[in-house]
Amino acid sequence: MPVVGWCSPASSHQGKRRNPGHYLTRSHHLMQAMGQSVPRERDFLRFPDQQSGSYEAHAAVDGITRYYAWQRIPGFPLVLSLGLGRDKVMAPLQRHLRLSHIQNTVATVLLLLVAWQMTRLALERIQQRHRLEVQHLRLVTLMDLFQDGVLLEDASGHVVMANTGLCQLLNLSASPAQLQGIHHSRLLQCLSPQRAAWLTLPQQQQRQSLEVTDDALGRHLWLRWLPLVRAGEPLGQIWLLNDMTERKLKEQELATLASTDVLTGLPNRRSFLSMLEQHLAASATMAGSGAVLALDVDHFKQVNDRWGHPTGDLVLQHVTRLIRQSLRASDYPGRLGGEEFAVLVRHASVQEAMHLAERIRQTIADTPTPVAPNVAQVPEGHIPVTISIGVVSLAGKDSRTALAQADKALYEAKATGRNRVCLFP
Repeated sequence: MPVVGWCSPASSHQGKRRNPGHYLTRSHHLMQAMGQSVPRERDFLRFPDQQSGSYEAHAAVDGITRYYAWQRIPGFPLVLSLGLGRDKVMAPLQRHLRLSHIQNTVATVLLLLVAWQMTRLALERIQQRHRLEVQHLRLVTLMDLFQDGVLLEDASGHVVMANTGLCQLLNLSASPAQLQGIHHSRLLQCLSPQRAAWLTLPQQQQRQSLEVTDDALGRHLWLRWLPLVRAGEPLGQIWLLNDMTERKLKEQELATLASTDVLTGLPNRRSFLSMLEQHLAASATMAGSGAVLALDVDHFKQVNDRWGHPTGDLVLQHVTRLIRQSLRASDYPGRLGGEEFAVLVRHASVQEAMHLAERIRQTIADTPTPVAPNVAQVPEGHIPVTISIGVVSLAGKDSRTALAQADKALYEAKATGRNRVCLFP
């Protein structure tokens, strides 16, 4: 690090010619600097009135570029010039720059890590939102394809989701999307009083179900209400509405088939006995509780043997129509099996029951069974048929006794010539 001083005699400032003065120096290259003169372009030589300054110069002695600061010494013909190498001057700045660069690099890496983490979280949220949207779409599609009605509400009673089946079963003009977000009380206002009563919130928080009938649309519905609870916290409720109309019709059809004779459409033996027992139980304390007629087609086996069972079926159906036409609205007929029939004559005296039986017998005897022309063996296109009838009063009897005594009266009618009515005993 050189320290250079340059001085000139005082007389040099008073004359017109300037003395270049003497050059004093301290340098690592002292021997090379000895005898050298200061270049004339230095500021303290060019501007003698300037007291201080700085400059940058390339030293010829050692080839190092230095920054110099100079100052005139007051009261002395002396200029002090201090020079420092550029590398030493710039070393702190370079260290600071390197430190700043390292800090900036670390900060940049941290920012990149933060940005990457935020981007990853944002992508995860987007993916999660997409997955939720896909799941919601699947659920909505499934509910729309589900024929039963589904209504999902939150804990505050607002509609979260509904499907098309619910709108159809409740006869709502609104779409499922229009129902979303409305309160349960608002939903009830959109329904008829009967349907609104179905969706009345239960007082007890437990599963409930009931069967309801839609009088306006003739539907049979099964309604279920299920509360949604997790860890003791209510999350909402779900209503499920199932259309049981077809099932009910099938059940009624099966019940009808189980209680009805397929060929004649009359109640079968089991159904007739059930009705007879119900009548006897209801009229046990009533006088003249009615009578039972036991009817049997005469010589029916001969009809089957001569013209075949299909023709025999036509005869039985024809006899059934004539019996129905002869009865009162309160009377209850039935087919006990084969060619045997029975009639429950409600709330009638024995004489009235005998008159009814005689009317049935006479009607059948006077009305032959018409037969299709392709049955060539049947003369004149019809088959004459007669019937024998046994009558018994129901007073003081149970169903089995009454039927047994009616059969005895029927056998008496057959034994005495058929086509007649006999009364037990």
